Amino acid sequence: MKIKRLLLSIFVLVVAVSLWSCKKDPKPEPFTPTAIATVLQEATNNQDVKVEGVVYGVIKNGFYIADSELGRVFVVMGSSWTPNVEVGDKVQLEAQFSYIANFPQIKNVKEVKVASKSNSLPITKSASTVTAIKSKDKTQRTGVYGAYVELVATVGKNTANMYTLTDDDGNAILVYDQSNVSVLQSFLDKRVTLPVILHNYSVSENEWQVSFAGTASSITETPLSFDEVVEKALQDIEARVPREIFGALELPTRHSLNSFITYSWEVVPNDYVTINQNGQVTVTLSETDQEVTLKVTISDGTESRTVDYVITSKAITERTVTDLNQNTPEVNMSTVIVRGVVVAIARNQSLSLRSFILQDPETKETCSVDFGNSGEGILNSSDEFKAIQLGDEIVVTGKYRLTGRPTIMNVTKMEVLSSGNECEHDFENAFVLKDAESYEAFGEDIYPHLNKLVKFENPFVNFSTSSTPADTNWVRLGYDETSPNAGHGPVGSRINYAFLIAAQNESLGSENWYKVFDIPFVNQPAIQLQGTIYAYAMYVSDSYLAFVIPDWGCWQFSKQLTIENELGQNIPDSIEEGAIVLPTTHELVTGDVVWTSSHPEVVDPVTGTVYPVEENTEVTLTATYTYDGVEYQSTYKVVVRAQVVLTVSQVLATMNDGDIVKVKGVIAGYSSDGNNSAVTDGIILIDNETGEMLLVNGMKNIYPGSAYGAYLDSQGHALAIGDEIILVGKYLHNAAGIGSSGAPQTGRKHIDLNIVGSSVHYESTVGEIHFDFENALVIDSTDDLQSLADNLQYGKLIKFVGTKETPVYIGGSSNSAPFNVKVFLKLATDNNGTKYNGLIFSFKTDVNIPNAGANWWFDIFDIEKPFIGPSTTIPAIPCEGEIYAVVCAMTGTYYQMSIVAVEESTIRRVYTPEQFEAALDAKVPDAFEEGPFTLPLNTRHTPQITWTSSNPSIINIETMTVAKVTTNTQVTLTATYVFEGVEYSTDLTVTVMAPPPAEPLTVGEVLANGVSGVEMPVRGLVVGFQSDGNTSGTLRGIILMDKTTKDIILVDGMENTPNSAAYPDFKDKDGRKLAIGDEITLVDVTYTVGDFGRISLLATASTVISTVSTGNEITWDTSKAIVIDSNEDMIAFAQNPQFGVLIKFVGTESDPFYFGGSSSTPSSVNYKFLFNKEAVNNNGTKYEGQTFSFKKTVNDANLGVGWWETYFDLPEAFIAPDTNNPKIGYTGTIYAVLNSRTGTYWQLSFVNPSGLSVSKLS
Repeated sequence: MKIKRLLLSIFVLVVAVSLWSCKKDPKPEPFTPTAIATVLQEATNNQDVKVEGVVYGVIKNGFYIADSELGRVFVVMGSSWTPNVEVGDKVQLEAQFSYIANFPQIKNVKEVKVASKSNSLPITKSASTVTAIKSKDKTQRTGVYGAYVELVATVGKNTANMYTLTDDDGNAILVYDQSNVSVLQSFLDKRVTLPVILHNYSVSENEWQVSFAGTASSITETPLSFDEVVEKALQDIEARVPREIFGALELPTRHSLNSFITYSWEVVPNDYVTINQNGQVTVTLSETDQEVTLKVTISDGTESRTVDYVITSKAITERTVTDLNQNTPEVNMSTVIVRGVVVAIARNQSLSLRSFILQDPETKETCSVDFGNSGEGILNSSDEFKAIQLGDEIVVTGKYRLTGRPTIMNVTKMEVLSSGNECEHDFENAFVLKDAESYEAFGEDIYPHLNKLVKFENPFVNFSTSSTPADTNWVRLGYDETSPNAGHGPVGSRINYAFLIAAQNESLGSENWYKVFDIPFVNQPAIQLQGTIYAYAMYVSDSYLAFVIPDWGCWQFSKQLTIENELGQNIPDSIEEGAIVLPTTHELVTGDVVWTSSHPEVVDPVTGTVYPVEENTEVTLTATYTYDGVEYQSTYKVVVRAQVVLTVSQVLATMNDGDIVKVKGVIAGYSSDGNNSAVTDGIILIDNETGEMLLVNGMKNIYPGSAYGAYLDSQGHALAIGDEIILVGKYLHNAAGIGSSGAPQTGRKHIDLNIVGSSVHYESTVGEIHFDFENALVIDSTDDLQSLADNLQYGKLIKFVGTKETPVYIGGSSNSAPFNVKVFLKLATDNNGTKYNGLIFSFKTDVNIPNAGANWWFDIFDIEKPFIGPSTTIPAIPCEGEIYAVVCAMTGTYYQMSIVAVEESTIRRVYTPEQFEAALDAKVPDAFEEGPFTLPLNTRHTPQITWTSSNPSIINIETMTVAKVTTNTQVTLTATYVFEGVEYSTDLTVTVMAPPPAEPLTVGEVLANGVSGVEMPVRGLVVGFQSDGNTSGTLRGIILMDKTTKDIILVDGMENTPNSAAYPDFKDKDGRKLAIGDEITLVDVTYTVGDFGRISLLATASTVISTVSTGNEITWDTSKAIVIDSNEDMIAFAQNPQFGVLIKFVGTESDPFYFGGSSSTPSSVNYKFLFNKEAVNNNGTKYEGQTFSFKKTVNDANLGVGWWETYFDLPEAFIAPDTNNPKIGYTGTIYAVLNSRTGTYWQLSFVNPSGLSVSKLS
C-alpha cells in the first residue's frame, strides 16, 4: 500500500514539473514615456506621468533630466535622498507632475531605473548673462526652466546668507541652496566662469534661482585685469563720492558690488578736510569753495594703485527751498542754510519732535525743519523756537538728513527775516486722496509725498479709541466705512493715515475742528465728512502717517461751519486775565455778530474784558449771526482761572475734569508707564499738609534738556524730590489707554502739562516730605491686592506688608535690563499666577532708579541680575517687611508703580542662613584687578560684616587695594557676621587677574580660563548666528568656534558694536558684514556666566571687531555633540540645559521628532520642536515650562531664507499642534545650539547644515 502511494506521488510531481517547464515567461510591458516637452505643456498638477531622459545635473535633493532642447525638467527627490544617478545616465521614471507657482517639476518618483549610462547630453550649454536670466518669463512652461548656461559672475552672499551670482553691472541672481553650494565657498568674492542650471523663480525672494551642479573643477576663476579693476573702482567711487560736498563726507572702503575691491583713503594736507585712522572725515567749513585732493588706494588683494580724486568743499551759502529740493546734497547730514516762509507748525505724538514746514513763496515748494527735545542744536522747548509764528520768513542753518523723511535737523542758527507774510498753500498741486485707488497709490510709496500738501476730499473718519478721546488719540482717515481703521499701503505694512488730536488743537488753536462732527469710535463704522481738508504729510511710524492741518484756510467745509470756526479762533480754552477778541463782523455774515456771555461779570460780551475771579469759572460765549437768510447761534466755552494758587487737596476736592489749574505741591517721586514717553512720564506731587497726592504728566516738555528723573522748571532750574513747585496745567479725571491693548485709565486723576501755556516754577526745597503713612492703603494679602486691582487707586499711598508666613512675592519679566519686578501676594509658579485681573503689579527697574537708587532691585531685594520668573525652575522670591508705593499707570500688561519713601522701607528677602551666604557671595565679584575695591560692610539682614584676607600682600583689607600680579592668583576672603542672632563665618575664593594678554585668546582658552565680568580679546570662526528672538536686550549675536579644538561660545550684544545694525547685520570695524566662515578677532568683550551656567561673551559699543580671513571651511567635531533622540532625553536636557554646546537631534521611526507652529504671522512664527508623541496642544510642547523653538527669522541667517520649506517642507506660518493642525513628524538628524531661554521658549540655532538630513513622515 505504501509503495503504491509513493509511486502515485512521484507521478504527480513529474507531471507538475513538466507543466511548469512548458510555461513561458510573460513579456514585460514596454516602457512608453511621454516626451518631456509634452508633459511640460499639457500635464496638470499631480498628474501621473512616465518620462525618460538623460541626467545633466545632480544636486542634494534631486536631479535634472532632458530628452530634447526644450524637454528638460527638475526631478525632486527630497532632502533625505541619497544620490543614485550621475550625469549621462538615461533614466526612466514613473512619477507625478508638479506645477505650483509656475514651477514645473517631477515628484513622487516610484523608482529610478537607469536604462543606460554615459549617454551624450541632448541639450547644449550656452553662454548667457545674469541680466538675460533675470528677464526670463517665469510663466513659460518650456524653454526657461532647466536651461543649462554658462555665466561670468562674482560669487557672493546676501544678507540672508544665500549665495548670489552678480554680474559686473550689479545685477544678481540667487543660487539654490540645495545645489552644490559648498563648492562655492572657496570662490567667495571672486569673479568666475561657471555652468549653472536655471532652477526656479523664488516667490519669497522675488528673484530667479539657479543651481550649481558641478564641482570645483567646473569653475574657472576669471578675474578682471587690474586696469579693469581700477576702472570699475573709479566708476563706483564716482557714483558714491560726490565731487562737491557741503560740510560732510562719507568714504566707502569697498566696492559696492565687488567686495574684493577695497579702498583706503588719505588726503593731501589742507585746512578743510581731514581723515583719521578709522577713515572718518572731518570737514571744516570755509566762506569760499576749497579744492581738496583725496588719494584713494585701490586694491584687489593682489595689486594696488593710488589715484588722486579731487573734490570741492563748497562754501555753505543761503539757498531757497526750491534749490534744496532740486539740488539736494548727496551726502547725508550735509550742512545747509535755507530760507523760506513758515506755513505750518507740527508736532509728533511723543513731543520728541516739533517741526516747521518751510515754503519757497515763489514756487510753493516745501521742506521740513525738525527740532528735537534733546540732542544737538536749537531745541523745541527753547524760547527761540517758541517765538516763531506762521508767516515768518526765516533762515535756518542745520544738517540735511536724507534717510527716512528728508528734513533739516540739528539747527544751530535761526534768524527771522520778516513776519506776517501770507501763507499761500499750493492747493492746485496737492495730491488728492478721495477713493480706494488714490489712497492705495499714495500708500505704495509715501516718501515722495512727505513734507508736501495732500488734499482729502470728503474723507471717512474714526477715532482711534473706543472711549472719549484724549489729546494723544487720533482721528483716522479713509475712503469708506472700514478703511480708516484697516490702514493703507502694501499688505503686511499698512499704516493709518491720521490727525493727532493734540497736534491739531495746537496748530488750529481750538478743538472745534473735530468736535463739530459726531465722529464714531474705533469699533464703529466711519462717517463721511462733506468737505475738503488740506494737510501736510509729516511723521511716519510703524502704525501711523501723521498729517497736520496748518491753518483754518485748509479746513474747508460748509460756509456756516467756516463762520463758526473763524469767529472762535481767538477764544482760548482758558484764561486768567486780559481780554478776548470777539469779532462783530464777518465777510459772510449779514449785519453784525452779536455776543452774549453766561457770566458778563466775568467776561464782558461787548469788550471781551476778562475780570478776576476767586475760583475757576466756566463761561459760555454765544455768537448770534445771520448767514444766507438764516439766523445761527454758535457757542464757545472758556474757563477763567482763579489767580489763587490751589493745593493738591483743593484740586482733588473742587476741580472739574478739563479745568486749567494752578497748583502748589512737593515732588514726592517720579511716575512713568514704563514706555519712556515724554507725554505720559512725570512726577508725583504731594500736598505736604494733608499727604494727598496727584500725578503729573509731561514734565519733560517744560524746558530743554529735561529728562526723566532730572526735570527742569520753566526757567531751567533743576528739580529734585523734596522741591516745592507751582505748576499750571489741565486737570483730568481720566487718562487714555496706553498702547494698542491698554484699556482706558478710568479714575487716573492727573495734571497734563502737554498743553500750550503749561508752566512749572521752583519755589523752595522742604526739609521733610509728609507722607500720610497713617492712612496708607495696606496690602498684606492676595485678597487685598485683588481688591486694589478691582478698584484701582492712582496716586494713593500703598503700603505692602510681608511676613515670613505671608510674604510679598517678587518675580522678574526679562533676562535683560530694564525689566519689571513683579509684585504679588500668592505663591505662583508661572507668569499667570502673578496676575490680578489679567495684569501684573510691577516696579520697573529704570522707572524707579530716581525714586530708590541706581541699583535698588539689588539693594532692596538682592536681585543680582535680570531674570524671568516665577517658573518651575526659578521660584518666586519671598520678602518680609514693608515698602511704600504709588500706582502710576495701567498698560496692557502692567500696573506700573513707583517706589516712594524709600528710606522708610524695611522689606527684605526671606533667607535661610545658607541662602544668605549665597547672596553675600553674589555681592562679591569673582575677579579683582589691580587698584581699589569695595566689599559689602552691612546688609538689610546684618548690621556689620568684617573681612579678612588670606593674602594681604595681594588683597589688603585695611587699605582696600589690590596689588598687581603676573599670573591669575586665587585669594580667600573671609566674612564674619551675625545672621538672626547667630554668628557665621564664610570663605569666599576670588581671582586676582593678571593684565590681559596682548594677543587674542582662542575660544578654547577663553572657556578654560575665563572669569565672569572680565574683559578679554578672542579669536575664532563665525559658525552661526544666535538670538533670543526679541528686539530688546543683548541676547543677539554670533556663535564663535575654536579652529583647532572645535569648542564654541556664544557672543551676545553684537548689535551694539560699531557699524553693526539689527540682527543679523553685524559688521566689523571696516563696515564689512560678517558671514559664516569668517575668522574674526573681538577686542574688549566680557566673559559672562548667566542663568543655568550660560557662558557667553558680551560685546559692547567699545568692542573692536576685525576680520582675519573669509570663506574658511567649517568642520564640526560631532563626537562632542549631546545626542538627544527621545522625549526622555529632551526632558533631561531641559532640566539641565547646556547653552553654546553642539546638540545632535536624531529622529527615528520609533522616536521621531516633531515641528509645530506658534503663529499665523510669518515674521513672528516660532517653529516648535519636540519629541513628545502625545502632544496635541501647546502644553504638550513644553519642557520645564518652555517650548524648544527654531524661530523663523532667527534661523534665516543660518540656513537661508525659506529654510522651513527647503529643508522641512513646513508651512511658512501656522499654529500647531491643536485640534485643527497636528504636529509634523520627521526622522533624520539636525545639529543645533541652544542659545537662550525666554519666558516662553528655549531658542535654538541651526548649525552644521551639511549634517542636516531629514525625512518627513506621512
